[in-house]
Amino acid sequence: MPGPFSDRLNIQNVPSVQPFVEVLAAHLLQTYGEAPDVLARVLVLVPTRRAVVSLRDTLLRCSKGKPLLLPRIQPLGDIDVELAMPEVLWAEQSHLRPELPPAISPRQRVFELARLIEAFQNANGQSVSADQSVRMALALGDLIDDMAREEVPYERLERLVEGDLASHWQKTLAFLRIITEHWPMRLQEMNRIDAVERRSRVLRLLPIIGKRCRLIFQL
Repeated sequence: MPGPFSDRLNIQNVPSVQPFVEVLAAHLLQTYGEAPDVLARVLVLVPTRRAVVSLRDTLLRCSKGKPLLLPRIQPLGDIDVELAMPEVLWAEQSHLRPELPPAISPRQRVFELARLIEAFQNANGQSVSADQSVRMALALGDLIDDMAREEVPYERLERLVEGDLASHWQKTLAFLRIITEHWPMRLQEMNRIDAVERRSRVLRLLPIIGKRCRLIFQL
């Protein structure tokens, strides 16, 4: 494991036959446990809230009653720059801090997407019920999130289908302009951003800020 505030990338793995949480807890205590203030600077990203509780309990158990300042343990789904990084690092790295808008709530996103769907259908001489527009909004929301997670640009949709099906795909593309054109503009008007996109931007930033704070990823 690199020394304090090192820029080096250090990747390690745990064999599948070994209990991951126990091995990780033992490694954290062995590497940083002698200096409580150093251990407290470590940021551990885990997949779920359950993993947060499991690692925290394991660390306390492995410390055998010794006073311990726990590292910051956060589930990936809830990671946020303001919570993940201590204030002193933000003060030192203020030029790197992103001005990210707040994430739009799931309920508001469904409502706003449904409005855009109804407007599109009406403009094309088609009617859609409120129930249908909500279902379609949920499906478009899933597509938005999937593309954000995989970092797929919307432009790739235009090249997705070729040949005999291309003409039919153009009709679908016309509908998908709801998310490629109208939705970004609507988000900008509301000063909001999709939650998955916001999380992706934050995670891309963490290795930059993380030069001053040890990061451990469990994926």
